[in-house]
Amino acid sequence: MESAKRGIQITGLISAISLALAGYISSTRISGFSEWLPSLAIWSFALVLLFNYESNSRLSYRLKDKGLPGNIAISLSVGLVIIFGAASVSKPLDPRSWAVFLIGFLYNFSREIVKDIEDIEGDEGRDTFAMSSGVDRARALASVLLLFALAAILAPFLPFFQIFTDWHVVFVIPAVVSLMMVKPRLFASEDRAAQTLIKISMQLCLIAFLAISLIPS
Repeated sequence: MESAKRGIQITGLISAISLALAGYISSTRISGFSEWLPSLAIWSFALVLLFNYESNSRLSYRLKDKGLPGNIAISLSVGLVIIFGAASVSKPLDPRSWAVFLIGFLYNFSREIVKDIEDIEGDEGRDTFAMSSGVDRARALASVLLLFALAAILAPFLPFFQIFTDWHVVFVIPAVVSLMMVKPRLFASEDRAAQTLIKISMQLCLIAFLAISLIPS
């Protein structure tokens, strides 16, 4: 426990120093601090989310023990990594980044719920959605979120949105196929297999979008 806390403190300090250094570099450029402020805002918001998720302080909402709000907080934190990366290259509003943010959020949100189902016997003292509403409703909610994730994966390739080139959709086929394999596992109560498949599908999806980003448009 102590080594974990020390690791958090060290990495947090490195993160803060790096952010301050980025602010200094930004101040030396023509645009000044304006390019750095979105990164600061995202970093600060993520810090607030993680504090209220992990901390046992009186000032914390202790979201880790409060079911869906905790699942949402940690999923937002994961998705914000994409937006933070975009902000670091002065493109915080890039629609491609926000599309991947939404996909990552939905993937992680569903996986967090499935993990709570899997760990239900060891989650004493926590008010997870699986504990308060039952595992069947939790599995149903995870399935709905995965349907939204599937839609979020495919939507950016549609002509209506025109976020990504339409034929690049071939790159996400492995992610889509593995995602569609999750629902049968969920309704067979194979929660470990389901959350592992969600993780694999998310990784395949991120690799696909990385490959797409490297292809000249």
